[in-house]
Amino acid sequence: MGARNTVLVIGAGVAGLSVALAAAKRGFTVFVLHRSPRSRCNSAWAQGGVAAAVGKGDSPRQHAQDTCAAGRGLNDPRAVLQLTQQAEEALEQANLLDVFVHAQDGSLQLGQEAAHRHPRILHAPGGLTGQALMARLWEQVDAQPRIRWIAGRAVRLLIDDRGCQGAWVVPEGETMAQPILAAQTVLATGGFAGLYAHSTNPAETNGEGLALAYEAGATLADLEFVQFHPTAYLPPDGSQPLLLSEALRGAGAILIDAQGQRILAGHPQGELAGRDVVAQAVWQAEHGPQATQVFLSLERVPKARVFEAFGGLAEQLTRYGYDLAEDPVPIAPVAHFTMGGVCTDRWGRTNVPALWAVGEVACTGVHGANRLASNSLLEGLVFGQTLAAALTEREPATAAMGERPQVPPSIDRIRVPQLAVALEEKAGIVRDEDHLAQWEEDLSSGTFDANLPAAPLLLLAAAARWRTESRGAHLRRDFPDANPAWRGHIYHQRDLGSWFAPLYPQTRPVTLGRADTRQLHHERGSYAWA
Repeated sequence: MGARNTVLVIGAGVAGLSVALAAAKRGFTVFVLHRSPRSRCNSAWAQGGVAAAVGKGDSPRQHAQDTCAAGRGLNDPRAVLQLTQQAEEALEQANLLDVFVHAQDGSLQLGQEAAHRHPRILHAPGGLTGQALMARLWEQVDAQPRIRWIAGRAVRLLIDDRGCQGAWVVPEGETMAQPILAAQTVLATGGFAGLYAHSTNPAETNGEGLALAYEAGATLADLEFVQFHPTAYLPPDGSQPLLLSEALRGAGAILIDAQGQRILAGHPQGELAGRDVVAQAVWQAEHGPQATQVFLSLERVPKARVFEAFGGLAEQLTRYGYDLAEDPVPIAPVAHFTMGGVCTDRWGRTNVPALWAVGEVACTGVHGANRLASNSLLEGLVFGQTLAAALTEREPATAAMGERPQVPPSIDRIRVPQLAVALEEKAGIVRDEDHLAQWEEDLSSGTFDANLPAAPLLLLAAAARWRTESRGAHLRRDFPDANPAWRGHIYHQRDLGSWFAPLYPQTRPVTLGRADTRQLHHERGSYAWA
């Protein structure tokens, strides 16, 4: 390995496989590093569907407007338009359109989800869309001779004065790290929501990719914005929360308290308000002065429709004694998606040469402070293909590998209970200064004896303390309103520290104790250092 046209993709969800397939078609040799089994990724667990403005009366511009409205003023409009304008083409290029449910006339059947003004959600039979998409992508990857699977995990990126040259990798079943050289390296490792005590993510979604990038000198941003999905069922045995798709509310499901009263009856969009609004309303109902359990009820949805559209989910709920069509199902918000990540331009480039990022691990500006429903699978497809189109051949690495890194203990398929509970209590859906300060102190002092990538958690704590407002998925009980002075991004870079950069000039800029006087100029498409 190490030839001019090799690409190492770290991660094997929708984003990583989109890069791999598109790059292989362009003649690159691609190595896909994945965990085993390869089905343990967010993409395979995703319900809901893929948003695409393909219906009558809809348009990519309207989809973009809805995305920016959900993002609470922090989206990059150009990246959002790239996402929405390329949606249908990306699905066609990936050979995925026939995976979705079609109407009797042959057109795509479109569902409604929260904060979308039009029905524009494509979904697979039974509602298990991520599973269906991944099955199709696995078939294509397995049939592509230029793509090779490698089971294992990356423990350090190979960096020299020319940029990223690959990674130190521990193959599955081995204990020693091995260097894998590559002309281009792509991070597609997902976010860090799997570290929370209650999460829709597999435990492997632990921020390792962000930690690798940060150690290598890449810039991170927006780590304070962690989205909690408002409707998840928590099994009494403490097993993995079961995500109750946003599409259920799009089909007519309502949220009620223990007395049967709708908790969102007073909101103009009701259950179809933005995900941040609904999640926070559920949390307040369950933890407020009149604390009550909240339930999701499909009493207004025809029973035949429930089993036709959500048969897979209904079958899963029967294991816990619930009939989805008739029984109110108790719900709670759980950690679901991280909007922040490794800063990239609209082609996936980071500020480290030859290091790219795509999908949830990346921060392109698409999601802002709160992701619009069903934009995540779409993001992986669109930006994965865009990234692959921007790849170029490059001279292979010639520098020494450096010292073989110590291999940290694996944290596959486990969560660290003490840390996970503290993370949820102190930096969960509702935050305040006291809890965040305690969380930051505990992390810094080594209170938690856990072999976890510390950088994303420490930076989350710092950014959440600094952002003294409530915006999107970031809710501060001690600063409950949005503050225009905070319309901007908090950046983090290993050698520079952390700083705030407003989107537009402001009369009273917020300063955060920079490491030195250099400044990153994020020019919405390129990076330059001054």
